[in-house]
Amino acid sequence: MRLTLQMLISHGRVGRKMGMGPKSRMDILRNILTGLVRHERIETTTARADEVRFYAEKLIDYAKAGDTDEKAMKMANFWLTEKDLVPKLFKVLAPRFQPHSHAYTRMARIPNRQNLDRAQMAVLEYKGNPLPPLYPVKKRNELTLINQLLRAYKEEKAQSAANPH
Repeated sequence: MRLTLQMLISHGRVGRKMGMGPKSRMDILRNILTGLVRHERIETTTARADEVRFYAEKLIDYAKAGDTDEKAMKMANFWLTEKDLVPKLFKVLAPRFQPHSHAYTRMARIPNRQNLDRAQMAVLEYKGNPLPPLYPVKKRNELTLINQLLRAYKEEKAQSAANPH
């Protein structure tokens, strides 16, 4: 087969191939998204997590309209394969993100899988979930050199403001 310019042009194909075809791709996306809504944190390959992230954010955008909105219910029924999660989407997740306008998910890379394929792995999670954080919260250490110098500078500035000689 000759390599031609026609083969290099995508012709509108923007999604990743993730399975045996378009139906398989949608099934994989729906199952991962259902797991994300159920557990609020999932571990999957980086490519799948990156692909699902868009749909997870869109689902929250629709859910913020409320369970009386017809389009929101249609989207929830389509994307969630387990129908017992629909109330969780509207009663737990949507109110949590009501004040936010975007960026409802967080993706963190983790070490590659150790089996034969050595696939790049990632953790995809909804922000504000009850699980322990992936990264420890950095504490401000007052004993570092920069913090000591800043504290001394602030004290000196306050003393010079109090004594305006």
